[in-house]
Amino acid sequence: MSDRVDTLPEDRRLMLAKYMDILSRCMAGEDGCKAVLIIETENTVALGAVNADTAEAMGMIAFAQEQMVKAIMADAPPREKMN
Repeated sequence: MSDRVDTLPEDRRLMLAKYMDILSRCMAGEDGCKAVLIIETENTVALGAVNADTAEAMGMIAFAQEQMVKAIMADAPPREKMN
């Protein structure tokens, strides 16, 4: 793993450090921090929850989906102008 990290560009290493900081806060249960990881590989998608039960994880996923739809639709024309 350290060889992989060593080959990353600096901006990607800084991003990884931020993510690891957030993930470690979740693992420690600091400030009620919780996370859901969605990982896609070549032939599967895996979900992992950190410091969250199934209901909390599903709530976070539903909220994230709502926010993504809002962001995607932000520049869309008014509904009455759509076919």
